[in-house]
Amino acid sequence: LLRREHALGPWVAPIARWLPCVRAADFTHQLAPRDAVLSDWIAGENWDSVKSGMTEEQNAVLWRELAGLLRAVHEVPAPSFGWPHPEAGFDSWSGFLLFAARGLLEDFPKLGVDGEEPRDWFEVLEKGTPLLDEVRTPRVLHGDPWPKNVLIDRTGAQPRIVGLIDHERGLFG
Repeated sequence: LLRREHALGPWVAPIARWLPCVRAADFTHQLAPRDAVLSDWIAGENWDSVKSGMTEEQNAVLWRELAGLLRAVHEVPAPSFGWPHPEAGFDSWSGFLLFAARGLLEDFPKLGVDGEEPRDWFEVLEKGTPLLDEVRTPRVLHGDPWPKNVLIDRTGAQPRIVGLIDHERGLFG
């Protein structure tokens, strides 16, 4: 996931100002016994940790700002459907979703999860292929935009977003 987040960096350029700036990355395991990325610290409060103490209007301000940031990312065309390089791309949205769902179905027995209901949902996904394929132009998606991945500043008259983190679940969809 760390590699995917790193690979998505150039694709989320419209919101680079709100992302941690990567200063170094090592995927060779020569510097540490695992993948490592060194990035700048973003000063801010985790929105999820403080949202219950905020007014409805303050939270609404942040939801609108987050929507604008995500819109900027979603306007970026992608080369294919799926995950970024080096993963294989797909020619259709349904092709990627079916691939990902098959992978989940294959993992369920290994995890001791009953696969009957997921298989039913997979059939629904298969039947929806024509509708999914109405999406013809792949776009960049953040993949994990929720308050736990948003850093905010509440020192002004209204709260504002100062950081958007953890786009490792991002994809082209």
